[in-house]
Amino acid sequence: MEHPTTQTGTDAPTSTMNGSTNVSTLQNRMTKAVDIFALGCIIFFVLTGKHPFGRRSEREWNILNNKPVALIEEANNQSRHNQKKRKKHFYRIDASVLKLICEELIVPDPTKRISAAQLLKQCLFWDYGLKLNFLSDVSDQLGKEPENIVYKLLQENAEKIFNGNPTWDTQIDDAVYQQIKSVRKYDYTRVWDVLRCIRNLKSHYREYMLQETKLMRCGCEKLPDAIFVYFDLEFPNLFPVVYELVKEHWSDIPQFKKYF
Repeated sequence: MEHPTTQTGTDAPTSTMNGSTNVSTLQNRMTKAVDIFALGCIIFFVLTGKHPFGRRSEREWNILNNKPVALIEEANNQSRHNQKKRKKHFYRIDASVLKLICEELIVPDPTKRISAAQLLKQCLFWDYGLKLNFLSDVSDQLGKEPENIVYKLLQENAEKIFNGNPTWDTQIDDAVYQQIKSVRKYDYTRVWDVLRCIRNLKSHYREYMLQETKLMRCGCEKLPDAIFVYFDLEFPNLFPVVYELVKEHWSDIPQFKKYF
């Protein structure tokens, strides 16, 4: 497999310009943002095995012309990839990660690239526990503001989140389903109720008999983290959609500032 950092491939546009570029101007542009660009290329390579700007022979031209051909291809294929069943959980490159790489790491204008400190707060680096807390907080906020903009947009994405199905109850293991319906009532057409279910399982998992369900055979044996892993496997579009909507509409709410 080709190494992503050999000779060409991680140099930002400002460092691959031809000799006509004024040297002092080029040096002024060679800031830490160049390293962020390189890191974006490396992250994409680690997650996919491909360079975001394609084959070595075309890579430098693609960088100069902002043509991340492999990233675009990955974005076009991600829906199909998300539908595949996986026997165990591993990091999956999803819409939020692709957007992060494309719009904030390998963007041509170095002034628009995020800092290392900002990068570390991105969901790419969140562990299962933090993602679970985030979804729980979203559920609580939806309960405070019924019919708000995030609720409406989540419902508009319900079919995508439910893997093309009208309801979410048929997507989960019957043993898990029997557990949750015996304790709480849910509307299986609402995305909010998936989040409510996740939140309730997280808060009361000691009261449920989860040890013999598929939830504990999802590749993570630690509770409550396994709750996130299980639902992320069954609904691969749930977290990315929720994350992007909250980031756009609720990032200034005190409850969510810690995430952004």
